[in-house]
Amino acid sequence: MNLLGALYSSYQFENPFEYDPSLELRTQIIEPIKCYVCQTPENNSDPDDNCYTISSQTKPKSCQDETFTACYHNETAYEVAGRKNYQMSRGCSKDEPGKIFSPVDGYKNAESVSTTCDQDQCNGASGKRTNLVIAEKNEMETENQNSVNDTATNDQNDEDVTASDAVLKFLLNFIALSLIII
Repeated sequence: MNLLGALYSSYQFENPFEYDPSLELRTQIIEPIKCYVCQTPENNSDPDDNCYTISSQTKPKSCQDETFTACYHNETAYEVAGRKNYQMSRGCSKDEPGKIFSPVDGYKNAESVSTTCDQDQCNGASGKRTNLVIAEKNEMETENQNSVNDTATNDQNDEDVTASDAVLKFLLNFIALSLIII
């Protein structure tokens, strides 16, 4: 045996096509996030509402599919003329985690807080029950509404005048044409 043959037989080549189980991709099952899904009734005044305060018996629900990567809860709590309002909606979201504060329509100092989180059941926090803001009517909105109503009335009056002018012009043209023919 020559030197090359000896080297070849002493060195073992690995088969590049041989199956290696350590290189397998492991199958991962991704389940949709689980969130509490509910909404309080409109004008809710009960802080013990099942959605405003999640009870221990309430179970979260799996979101529709894996594209929903977060849960949200949108809370609005304020007082007007001695009446307390507790609003809450909870559900699945595709938004990034964080908080967004939004004004409540019609009030200058009340706001909604929308919180988005990315863990199972993370939207189960109870709503605020104490130290509610005493909401003040937004005077600017009331003035704007009055202004809109005035504009609508003026537009209606302008349409009436325009229609009257058109009828008058038609009659004058008709009379003038009649005189020419006679």
